[in-house]
Amino acid sequence: MGHSYNWRHEQHTKDFEKELNTPMNKLSQPFRISDGIMIVGKYKGQHYTQIPKHYVEWLLKNYKGLSVGVKNKLNELLSTK
Repeated sequence: MGHSYNWRHEQHTKDFEKELNTPMNKLSQPFRISDGIMIVGKYKGQHYTQIPKHYVEWLLKNYKGLSVGVKNKLNELLSTK
């Protein structure tokens, strides 16, 4: 009955948080094409049309592997905001 597990709490640093929210340079999309829900970043779980303009600009600038369709959707979104 008396199991002794040595669980340790891992402290996350600001560098970890930054790395976690930084897009990789490979082909990746910030939202699912099928339903438009964000799958990364601080707006994860929200529809891409609900994210602020400054974040859309950040996505366009920092995601190196955006598909043409996603770029077009994000640029359309910028023109309507």
